[in-house]
Amino acid sequence: MLSKLADYFIPAQYHQHDEIRRSARLLVFVLLYGGIGQLVSIQNGSLLGFPEISYLLMVGSLICLLLLFAFRRGLSLPVCANLNIAAHTVLFATQACWGAASNRRAYHRCFFCLLWQC
Repeated sequence: MLSKLADYFIPAQYHQHDEIRRSARLLVFVLLYGGIGQLVSIQNGSLLGFPEISYLLMVGSLICLLLLFAFRRGLSLPVCANLNIAAHTVLFATQACWGAASNRRAYHRCFFCLLWQC
């Protein structure tokens, strides 16, 4: 069942060689796992008192979903993988800054806040 779902998102040009197909399947599974994992974690952010992080998790899952469909429409594999890495790096840094800023009892700031002065 998962292989059929992965094959749905892989364009026809990636089915020619096994090595390229394997790379495409890996990207699809990373995007699926990332999107589903972030959707599951949205409720945890709200329950822990960090609604801002829940919003960022929604954005992250939407990015994964959009990248899946963009890959299916013909976006190249390296571009799609690099966009995923860049988007989630920015989202992780933003979550760390918001988490440190909303924790009033924290005596130190996170690494990203010190780096970017947020």
